[in-house]
Amino acid sequence: MDTTEFKRLIYTISQQTGATVVDVQSPQVTPNFVVASLRLNTQTFYILCSENNDWAFSQQLQPFKLQFIDHPLLANMLHNLANIQVYCTSQLNAPFVAQSWMSKHDINYWKPQTLGEALFNWWD
Repeated sequence: MDTTEFKRLIYTISQQTGATVVDVQSPQVTPNFVVASLRLNTQTFYILCSENNDWAFSQQLQPFKLQFIDHPLLANMLHNLANIQVYCTSQLNAPFVAQSWMSKHDINYWKPQTLGEALFNWWD
């Protein structure tokens, strides 16, 4: 998904929920995902979309230290707006199993332990 479409979805969600969009960051060399920081009530969290159109929520945004969270309301909204399936924490924290499209070189070098580490990363 391109950054323009990502922003459109994020701002639509923020308007429908009353969330504030704090920031939207496009990837440069790293990370491999676009991210939006949202504040809803007193909670700040991040919506991630990888270069392969994988989606997740995280409660922090630090390189190699994402803390994935579930947000059923927003996951449902993304599904209804754009047929997006957001990964849940049990999937993202599950042991890593290589997918055919993943770079064997990156896997061997970075040695991801979970699916989330492989899908949302700062690998160069």
